[in-house]
Amino acid sequence: MLNNLFVILFVISFLIITATTTFCFRQPEQAIAQVTTIYSAQSMVMNKSTTIPQQYNITSPITNDENILKIKFLANDISNRINTIASILENTSKVSAVKNIPYANSINKTLHGIPDNLDTAKRKIAQQIILQHSNSSFVSIAFLLSNGDIYMVEPYDRQLKLPINNLAYRDYFIGAVTTHKPYLSQVFTTPVNGSNVATISIPIYSKLNNYNSNASLIGTWNGIININSVFQQAINDELNNFPKNKNMSNNYNEHIFLVDDAGNIAGQYNQYNTKFFTDLQSFKDAIAGKYGSKVETENNIKTMIFYNPVKFYSTTWAVLLIKSIS
Repeated sequence: MLNNLFVILFVISFLIITATTTFCFRQPEQAIAQVTTIYSAQSMVMNKSTTIPQQYNITSPITNDENILKIKFLANDISNRINTIASILENTSKVSAVKNIPYANSINKTLHGIPDNLDTAKRKIAQQIILQHSNSSFVSIAFLLSNGDIYMVEPYDRQLKLPINNLAYRDYFIGAVTTHKPYLSQVFTTPVNGSNVATISIPIYSKLNNYNSNASLIGTWNGIININSVFQQAINDELNNFPKNKNMSNNYNEHIFLVDDAGNIAGQYNQYNTKFFTDLQSFKDAIAGKYGSKVETENNIKTMIFYNPVKFYSTTWAVLLIKSIS
């Protein structure tokens, strides 16, 4: 019965999303809100269901272990949120106002891009994404040219605060251009205000088929996100949706981390001093796409670590739940 329900929801979502993508070319402003509504509704269904059919789960089948189950739902929640953000960016990247770069020759290195009174159509779409989807934790939206030069950033004041004019060295630009697909960066410190963020980058080509030999790279459409905010929202969902986990708030022996593939902390629940995550076999297993639990020594303390991967296209992060063993 539940399997049939998910199949029906999957088919309906696919049909609606396909129609919405076509709609984006005609009505970009309305499409931005519509795309998010579709993906948010799909995410809510996934988050509230206590049993997820294997064919729709990003990880292996659910086990009976409560802690593995807990981080499995948390990993799914985080993955859904990241994919919602990517869907907003990917669908708006197909709008002609975003794809076109009529003022590429007007880039001012002092301004780190074009002036704020140029390409207002693209800036308006970026502003709408940030304004209408604040729950998605957008910090800013940027368009980079095919060589990595900064074309524009919204909010504009963040563009003015940038110390450089080219971001071709960033892993998200390299990843998007190399894979021809949306790419999630590692966690990094933004030079604008020193906060930790991650970027989802969407490559834009002259033709819809990114693998077409005649298609040329126009640039990348990038969403800079407060990844810790995404993590904290997912943690709150875990507490609210599953009453049995509400005692987490009083469990000081339970520490949960969202860690990128380089071992950088993207989000943390309950303060915990740790060394390098990359030394942990549980981290290595999660990045390899595995889930489970292991007893490991962390900071000279014997701990039980539960782990689960968070997958996004070619990128895999990890959720780790660490408990000291008395």
